[in-house]
Amino acid sequence: MSVFHAFKRWIMRWFSASAAPNRPTGEPAAYLLPAPTAPDALADIAGGEPNLIPFKSTLAPLRIDFAMWLNSAPTTDTPEQLVLYWDDKEVASKTWTAPVAATDLFIMAPLDALKEGLHTLHYRVTTYNGNQAGSQPLALTIDTTPPALVDEGPLQFPAEVITGGVTDRYLKANGDRLLAQVPAYGGMRLGDTLTWYWSRTSVGIEKVGSMTLAASDIGKPVELAIPGTFIRTSRDGIRYAYYTVQDRAQTPVQRALAVALDVAATPIPRNLPPPTIKEASGSTLLPGNALNGVTLVVPAQATVEPDETIEVFWGEPGTPGAYTTSTPVAAGSREYPVPRDNIPPQLGKRMPVTYTVTTWESEALPSRVLQLQVQLPAGLPIVQCDKVAGGRLSLAALQGADAKFTLPSWQFMATSQFVTLVIAGLDTGGNKKTIAVVTEMPVPSAGQPIAVGSVSRTALSALRLNQQIDVKVQVSFDNKLTWVSFPLLKPTLVA
Repeated sequence: MSVFHAFKRWIMRWFSASAAPNRPTGEPAAYLLPAPTAPDALADIAGGEPNLIPFKSTLAPLRIDFAMWLNSAPTTDTPEQLVLYWDDKEVASKTWTAPVAATDLFIMAPLDALKEGLHTLHYRVTTYNGNQAGSQPLALTIDTTPPALVDEGPLQFPAEVITGGVTDRYLKANGDRLLAQVPAYGGMRLGDTLTWYWSRTSVGIEKVGSMTLAASDIGKPVELAIPGTFIRTSRDGIRYAYYTVQDRAQTPVQRALAVALDVAATPIPRNLPPPTIKEASGSTLLPGNALNGVTLVVPAQATVEPDETIEVFWGEPGTPGAYTTSTPVAAGSREYPVPRDNIPPQLGKRMPVTYTVTTWESEALPSRVLQLQVQLPAGLPIVQCDKVAGGRLSLAALQGADAKFTLPSWQFMATSQFVTLVIAGLDTGGNKKTIAVVTEMPVPSAGQPIAVGSVSRTALSALRLNQQIDVKVQVSFDNKLTWVSFPLLKPTLVA
């Protein structure tokens, strides 16, 4: 190179350097080189820090890449140079005396430049002929400060859970999940990742879930949910809940203090055995033991919570004699009275006795059924006839008067009952014949003998003489649904 050309190049460099500042703002954007890039930078997110550098990349010089410029022909005599500016301060440069390789288009920004905050980077290239060109700027963020938990930031749980523990009932009443709030912490930013844990120990690593903070999460309490299925899988006992937080730059993970909670979330196995009747012997009730009603007992081993209600059922609801109540003999007792008047319709029957437990969720849980056999009263009376003497009913005794029938009183006799009386025998032709005396007659009074009709000489004359006849009485205790046969009066009909 001639001395003239060397001098000319020096003059051009001097004027170019004097006219161009170390920033690109004075040059038209059309003439600026592409902005530098930081290959380690995280992808931008809406509303987040631009070109955020991962924390681990701030522990060593940071690589900054450049695009190849045009009209490049460096030599030993006419080298080319790239200078990197970090917040308008020159921090590194690179010189080429031979063609620039694509693999050499980078500079390592020094550690002392990687300070916390938002930075602006640009570069300036001086080509072999002394021309200079600045670049577009690059906004770049360095974050080396982890989030700051206040007082170790333990999760905040409802007071009911702190005092009463995590129960199956609580979970069901709250959408089958346990919610906890993350207290506000320093440096909360878009892109922070919260991860929460539920474990048998305070340092357990059983992960429940994780979430990345969105713009809508910033500036208000953040709720974390622990599903009921996760809690039940972990079983009952003391369990620990905590969370960790790590910002988008992945600075060191911050761990909150674990909160100990008492868990009893396993559903209560329901044991609802059949009720018992205090006056019965097992599944058999003698009427003589029920003259004042009976007492239905819900067993002590039945699983009933303090605020759940019990309703007992005597008989099939809707049928005669059926009775239901939820009022025990005394507050807190599991004994329930069944009135005396509800006993007679069940006489001679096998009947269901049961109870239901209504939960706080208004679910009615039925117990197992006691099939109770209610026996007929002992000593049911035999109907009496004023014209029967010595086991004989004489037609001759019926001159001008009917044969009248009287039925003595019986246990549980009541005016709600009905009586039917018929006389059965053979007619004069030897065929079966029945004479109805009273049919479904209401019992007129209780506790004393009652008249149950009469039969005339004429009616009895249709029967064969010197034959035994049956005077049959049936009583209905259940509004004529069924009939109980009383002992027969069996006189011989004579002339």
